[in-house]
Amino acid sequence: MNQRIKWIVAISNTYNCNITLLHLTATVEEAKQYLMNCIERDKEDSFEMCTECTENIDDIDVDEYPKSHVITELCAHACFDTYRIEYSVQPVDMIQEVTALDFI
Repeated sequence: MNQRIKWIVAISNTYNCNITLLHLTATVEEAKQYLMNCIERDKEDSFEMCTECTENIDDIDVDEYPKSHVITELCAHACFDTYRIEYSVQPVDMIQEVTALDFI
């Protein structure tokens, strides 16, 4: 599956109650590698010990529709002594659009 997909990357960090949103155009394998690179960077940057995390690309959670096998989300995580970081990428076309009617 070498098709490049437009993804929204969401990184949630409980240390500073921050959610970072990014845009990524990549194949599924490139998106998985991006998540692993984020984990490695955060482990290097942290003053705390990483106590548990997604260890490799094969451990990344892949959510997909059962019949079509279309990927809806890739997820990874890193746990430190006092905080946790969740990493998620979702295809842009899987994200629901909010309309003005949703607020009525």
